[in-house]
Parts: sequence; structure tokens; C-alpha cells
Amino acid sequence: VIPNWAHECVVTSKSNYRNKFGFLDDDFIVAYFGNMGVCQDVETFLDAMELLKGYEHIKFFVVGHGGKKEYVARRIAALKNVKIIDFLTGDDFEAAISVSSCGIVSLERGLRGMCAPSKYYSYLQGGLPVISIMESSSYLADEVVREKIGYAIEVGQGKRLADVILELASNKNLQETMSHRAIELYKRTYGKKISLEKYSSLLSDVMGT
Repeated sequence: VIPNWAHECVVTSKSNYRNKFGFLDDDFIVAYFGNMGVCQDVETFLDAMELLKGYEHIKFFVVGHGGKKEYVARRIAALKNVKIIDFLTGDDFEAAISVSSCGIVSLERGLRGMCAPSKYYSYLQGGLPVISIMESSSYLADEVVREKIGYAIEVGQGKRLADVILELASNKNLQETMSHRAIELYKRTYGKKISLEKYSSLLSDVMGT
């Protein structure tokens, strides 16, 4: 298996772009980037958003599109702690990664082994602690726990998700440790050069060169 990789440039300052998206420097920003479609669970993070609506400096940043986006927008319409915008690319996406404090990846039950959320690799490259919302037996949830880069939450555990967000938001040392581990995991496993060399080796073997 040759994995995906991220193709964005890393923006090192997390504060320069916060005003651009309407966030404060001391906000803890929980990001969800990418598709909101048939494969992605949205109920769990929506429940957590509602549970955390009274925490002034915990914000949710939802960026993307998909069949469930209108439903998500309706659910969060009354919440002041959530910003939802359309899919971003290029410099805008890189800026959005840079302002985020952690990143959520989610899959519906029954999709273990069938989907590989590409935003996971962007989170790792950007040094974001990862919160996976999916079956604990999935490769991604297993890696998050094994590499100690974040938390693995089962689908439907909105209260548990809210609790780990509060835990992470209150512990700067833990944030920095998970961020460092995420970057190191990306460099040794998911870097673009690593995967391209695997493709090159595979094609050489097939062609007998």
C-alpha cells in the first residue's frame, strides 16, 4: 500500500492569519476540513459543538463541502462558537491549517478500510493533533493512538469528544508534544518524496528495469 501525502506548504505562524478568519490569538480552534458527505460522520462533532457552546475561547472551524453541509449549517446556525466556510485551496487552505489547534477526521460506521481521509495527511504535515471519529479498529484510529498524536473517539461519542477537546485545550505541553509527534510521523512515513520513491520502485519492478 502506497499512502497519500499532503501537498500544501507549511505556514509556521499560527497567529498571522487569525484575524483573516475572525479568530483571536487565544482561541483554541478545532478544525474539520474536507468533505461532509455520505462517508463522513457529522453528528458526533455537532453534538460536541453544542456541549461546548458556553466556552468562549473554544471555536470550531468547518471548511468544506458535500451532501451534509446544508444540514451541518442548519444545526450550527444558532451557535456562536462555530464558523463554516466553503472549500479552500492553495494559500487559503494553508492559512486555515496554520490557525488551527487540532484537526478532526471522521468516518461513518461500516467504512473501515474503505476510505482514507486525505485531510489527515495535511493535519500531520501542519503539526495538528488529530482527533479521529470512527471505528476503533480502523487503521487511522489505531495509528493516532499508537503514535500518541491525538485521540480516537467512537462514532456517536459527542460527550467524549467534548471532554478530550477541553483536555487538549487546557494543556499547552500536551498540544506541543502531539504536534511534534505528528510532524515526525509525517516526515518518516507520509512525506511526498517517500511515496513517490515507492511508486518509482513499483513501476521499475513491473517494467523489469
